Amino acid sequence: MIGRSLTTYVSSGAGSGAVDSTYSSKWQPTADPAYIARDISGGVGAMRADGGGFKSLLMTWYTQDDSYAPHLLGNGYADIPGAYTIDVNSAPGGTYPTTGWTSPVTVTGNTVHSRSHILNVAGQNWVRLSISSEADASTSAPQLNIDLWDASLATNAGHTAVNAGWINYGDSITARTMMQDTVGLGSPSYTAPNALVYAINGHTPLQENAAMSGWKSSDVAGQIATWITYFPGRYCTLTIGTNDALAALASSTYIANVTTILNAITGAGKIPVVTTVPYSTAAGMSTYVPAYNAALATLKASYPTWVDGPDFYTLFQNGTIAMDADGIHPSVPTGCETMRSTWATFMASLGVGA
Repeated sequence: MIGRSLTTYVSSGAGSGAVDSTYSSKWQPTADPAYIARDISGGVGAMRADGGGFKSLLMTWYTQDDSYAPHLLGNGYADIPGAYTIDVNSAPGGTYPTTGWTSPVTVTGNTVHSRSHILNVAGQNWVRLSISSEADASTSAPQLNIDLWDASLATNAGHTAVNAGWINYGDSITARTMMQDTVGLGSPSYTAPNALVYAINGHTPLQENAAMSGWKSSDVAGQIATWITYFPGRYCTLTIGTNDALAALASSTYIANVTTILNAITGAGKIPVVTTVPYSTAAGMSTYVPAYNAALATLKASYPTWVDGPDFYTLFQNGTIAMDADGIHPSVPTGCETMRSTWATFMASLGVGA
């Protein structure tokens, strides 16, 4: 990650909130249109392309909502940028240029709370996120964090920022645990990306939370073909089935939905990291959750790139991950912290880090 130390210029607001090491602080401009620009003219050594700066960058922006597409839950758009460009400029570093910008990335109609983009920046000295409008016209400006990586430099076990990147698909168990922001989680001691810093010797990979509170396997299956196109990284984690079990969904239907999800992930060239469905003490769960997990174990043989993720059934059952009083979710903040660190340690075991 290179974005912490680069000089930042903004149209309004405090740009430091977007790029510091805590995701609870954010950049919030006073109104759209708005921009946040980074001076990348100081790229050195292996990060140079023909002596003229960085070769390629990975930019990820995040908002504060715990669910990936909050409008699908009836929660509006939570200050999500709806239309934006990512711009580059070859003007010399040191003074923000007002002309000469070009836009290699243009996005309209965005409805999700985070996006990642790979940028060809050979010969460029500036990169800028320019927001023209919000997904919800009634909101005036976003609240964002932004991370920036050198996308061409392998820094840990041969991984780059792109092929080390991971995204979490799931329900509210994942949504409350893997969100970038810690608001509402009792101020845990670290957020998900920062947990990976501890686990991977200072390397911080791309991590996005694409979970949705209340969702079943059919809901993820209905969106995954589109959502997978937003994510340039390599690893896609899946923890789903709790709400299916609460709805007494037949195991055969559950597995059909999971198959749709996995086909989209593997069809996009990504690696699925599949966990067991977490243990729960809620009524009826003892019938369906073990059946789902047995079916997942059988399904694994159909996917050569399948990676077994953490065994959340056992970790919830034996109390390693403390449960909430509802018998479903990890407790706040202790259970959430343990689940986050479990993911961090597990992904570190794959050599992930950039």
